[in-house]
Amino acid sequence: AALHFHFNGFSSQVLFGATGRRLPRTPAWLHPLHGIATVAAIAGLPVLAVGKALSLPVARILGVGATTLALIALSVTMSAVALRARSAATRTLLVAAAACGAAAAGLASAFGAGELAGQEWISLPTMLASHGLLMSLGFTVCGLVGHLRLLRE
Repeated sequence: AALHFHFNGFSSQVLFGATGRRLPRTPAWLHPLHGIATVAAIAGLPVLAVGKALSLPVARILGVGATTLALIALSVTMSAVALRARSAATRTLLVAAAACGAAAAGLASAFGAGELAGQEWISLPTMLASHGLLMSLGFTVCGLVGHLRLLRE
């Protein structure tokens, strides 16, 4: 869990920054959405970590909720950036990153809700394999490479 928090916490903040710098002016609601999501992403992981460390269900719910909603919002804003990319390869990488981020957020929500309900809706090995691959290869690698390609455009 510590490795996951550090790796995804760092890479998601890099992608939040890169996406925020390239957001189109229209539609106007993208900028407030991105700002709120950035704050939620910064706050969500520490709140979740405290909730896990101290067995505080309310903190865990707030942390999972903030983090997953922030990731879904980033997927929306990253898609808006992707649609403005000149290169089809860049668009594909950024849309793939956005889709993987949203899917990983859905899995994290389901896993967290099941854990809090005392149910195993998704097993830990399944979660590690699916969520881990979606976040590391799909979200992080595709997102970072896509944004690097944007620098060259």
